[in-house]
Amino acid sequence: MIITPTEVHPHPIDGSPHRLYRFENGNTASLVRFFDPGGMCSYGAREGLYEIATLTPDDELVDVVGYLDETGVQRELERRQAEPAGMVYES
Repeated sequence: MIITPTEVHPHPIDGSPHRLYRFENGNTASLVRFFDPGGMCSYGAREGLYEIATLTPDDELVDVVGYLDETGVQRELERRQAEPAGMVYES
């Protein structure tokens, strides 16, 4: 099943799409691929890959996973969608 973003905004660093996925469990997944002109970038961006972070309903960071291709992104979104709110897990 393809999970589509709830919201898409320009990333504040480079204007690239910043996709947010809000799940029924209250968690939010944030998907990015950005480049900072100063050389910083999201995990995997130089290789054309994505980084995904999960936040609890209280906006606390649960985890960050990078170096994801399109298949990896969907797999991680499905996993995050199925987890209980605020669940901390190993990537």
